Amino acid sequence: MFLNENKFCIECGTLLVKKEVKDEGLIGYCSHCDDFQFDPFNTAVSCIIINPHQDKILLVKQYGLDHYRFVAGYINKGENAQECLIREIKEELNQEVIRIVFNDTAFFNRTNTLMINFIVTLESEDVSEHNYEIDQADWFSFDEAKRFVKPNSLAELFLRKFLLERAEEYGR
Repeated sequence: MFLNENKFCIECGTLLVKKEVKDEGLIGYCSHCDDFQFDPFNTAVSCIIINPHQDKILLVKQYGLDHYRFVAGYINKGENAQECLIREIKEELNQEVIRIVFNDTAFFNRTNTLMINFIVTLESEDVSEHNYEIDQADWFSFDEAKRFVKPNSLAELFLRKFLLERAEEYGR
C-alpha cells in the first residue's frame, strides 16, 4: 500500500515514486530532492478555558451550531502552539491569558488534524466583547460542563481527561 497521499513533491513538484522505508512501509520519495515525503496533516489547538477563580469552564457556540465546544484554531506557519492559543483567545474573546498547561492530544480524522489541547486560565471572566466567530459564550461549573459538551466529541474526550487528572489543581 502506498501510504503517502501526495503524488507530487511539495518542494519541487516532481512526481513521487513509491519507496520502502524500514518499519514505515511505502513512502513517497522525490528523486530530485532525494527526500521522503510523509503525509502532511493540519495542526490545531483547542483549550479548556478556566476563569481567574479557577472554578468555571468557558464553552462557546459557533457557526450556527447548537452544541457547545472549546475555543480552537489552526496553527499558522511559523507559530508554535502556545502562540496560536494566545492569538486565538485574543482574536475571539478579546482576553489575555495568564496560564497555559498542556492537557492532551487527539487526531481528528474528519479534517486530518492533530488537535493539541491545553488548559488556559484567563485574566478576566468578562467575555462580552467576543468577536463574530463566537455565537454564544457561557461559563459553567466543572460538573455542568460535562453535560453541555457534545457527546463523543474531542471536547468531551479532552474535558474527561482534565476532570480525571487535573481538576484538583484548579480547586475542584
